[in-house]
Amino acid sequence: MSQFVWQLLWQLPLVVIWVMLIWAAYLYWKSYKEEEHFQPTYRAHVVAVIGALIVRSLILIYWQRSIWQENALGRRLLTEPLSDPNPFYQLSPAIFGREGGYFVAFALSRFLLAVVVSLAVSFVFYVILKVLEKKNSRFFMPGETRLGFLCALISGWPGFVFFLPAVFVSVVVVSSVRMMLGHQFTTLGYPMLLASAIALGASSVLQNYLGLWVLKL
Repeated sequence: MSQFVWQLLWQLPLVVIWVMLIWAAYLYWKSYKEEEHFQPTYRAHVVAVIGALIVRSLILIYWQRSIWQENALGRRLLTEPLSDPNPFYQLSPAIFGREGGYFVAFALSRFLLAVVVSLAVSFVFYVILKVLEKKNSRFFMPGETRLGFLCALISGWPGFVFFLPAVFVSVVVVSSVRMMLGHQFTTLGYPMLLASAIALGASSVLQNYLGLWVLKL
């Protein structure tokens, strides 16, 4: 397939993620207006985002494989096994020690590991939100901890590195706007949605500008 087709396929899961973010923002806005009657769980959003992240990783794996098949060195790497003391080999010699083990390890560490790390940091963020909610529930609407998990997951890795400080900045911005409109308290929902959009949209640019590509798995 042509480079254009690969680029198009690679971007399709990203479109799904943006749709989930916009949909979640709408549901949150609706729940904000109807707090006692409508409390979204965001389960479908989480499943869709995880699916999109996995599909995107699989597309990148297949794309990488097709690139390696175009030259002799790449074709050799596709058939190379791993050997001790590589940690993947130690994990499962039966899988990584056979033909193609090198590419399997490369694909797991380069593409699929980012999905696992995204889930891990999102869960940690969710736990932190739950602890904060127990200590000071007035800053949380029902369901905002689940929304926080979704927003962190949408930001992904290494987007989470930008998402976290963006949440704090967004809290200040949103709080200032709401105070000018006469609202006393600001919950974390809108700041997290805004921070997630920033991380999702500007992560690649910020990584390049700040020289943080080392964080990308």
